[in-house]
Amino acid sequence: MLTIVNYHYIRKSFESKYPSIFGMTNSQFKEQLLLLKNEGDFITINEFNNNYKDLLNSRNNFNLITFDDGLKEQFTNAYSVLQELNLEAYFFLNALNFKEKKVSLVHKIHLLKSILEPKLFLKQLKLELNYNFSKLDKKRSRKVYRFDTIVNAELKYLLNFLFPNDSKAIIIDKLFDNHFNEIEVNNSLYMNESEILELSKKNMIGNHTYNHKHLGVLGKKELVIEITESKKYLEKLTYSPINTISYPYGTEEVITEDVLKTAKDSHHKFGFTTEKGINGSLDNLLILKRFDCNDVIGGKKYEG
Repeated sequence: MLTIVNYHYIRKSFESKYPSIFGMTNSQFKEQLLLLKNEGDFITINEFNNNYKDLLNSRNNFNLITFDDGLKEQFTNAYSVLQELNLEAYFFLNALNFKEKKVSLVHKIHLLKSILEPKLFLKQLKLELNYNFSKLDKKRSRKVYRFDTIVNAELKYLLNFLFPNDSKAIIIDKLFDNHFNEIEVNNSLYMNESEILELSKKNMIGNHTYNHKHLGVLGKKELVIEITESKKYLEKLTYSPINTISYPYGTEEVITEDVLKTAKDSHHKFGFTTEKGINGSLDNLLILKRFDCNDVIGGKKYEG
C-alpha cells in the first residue's frame, strides 16, 4: 500500500490581513513527517520508480511526499527539513513560472485573497463575470474546499472551476497589477534554476503542466500543449526524463479521458490526483490518489 501526501505552502508564519492559505509551518511539517513515519516507511523517488509494483501490492504501508507549484519556500523550508530527516519528495513545477518568468493565475488569486476582503472580492467577481451560484455550485465548493470558510470556498471554486482562464484573467491581472509587481513576486515566490537542478539530481522534479490550468475544460489542442510543453521544458532544463505528472486541482472534473490519454501519449508513467485514499492497486498508475496534508495525522482534520 502507498500513502501519498501532498503539500503546497511551508513557511514560518501564515499571518496576513485575510488568511486564506492552509499550509504548514516548518515545525508542523517536521512534526507531521515524524508522525507519518510511525505509520509506514518513507520511500525515495528511485524506490518508487523501480519498485512501485511491490510497494502497491504490499500489505505494509509506505509513504511518499509530494509538493505542487514549485514554490521557493518548498526548497528553502521544506527541503531543509527533508534533508534533516533523510527523506525525499516529488516537486511538481509549472513551466510558465520559469520559462516566461510569469506568476501563475492561481497564485495571483492567492495573493489578492490575502489582501482583499473576501465578501467584496467575491461580489465584484460575480458582478464582472455575470454569474450566480447554483445550489450544486455551493455544495461542490464546500466539498472541494472543506477547510475554508463558506465565502472563501465559493470564491476559490468560482475562480478555479467555473470559468476558463481567459474570461477571468483580464479581471485578475488588472487587480494584481494594481497591488503587486509581477517580476518581484516571481523572483520571491518560485524556485530558481539552481534549486531546481539540485532537486533534479535525485529525480525529484515532476510535471505540473505549463500554466496550471483546469485541464478538464480545455480543447484537445490546448490540452496537448499544456501537458507536453511543460514536460519538454523541464526535461531540457534538468537534462533528465520526466515521467510523472501532477494534475492541477486534480479532482474528478479535471481527470477526463482526454487528459489521461494525453498524459499517457506524452510518456508520463505516473499521474497524481487529489482524490483522497491509499493506493493499493496497479489498475491505473495515471490516477494515483493523494491526501492533502491537512487530511492525515498531524493536519487540521485531526486538530482538537
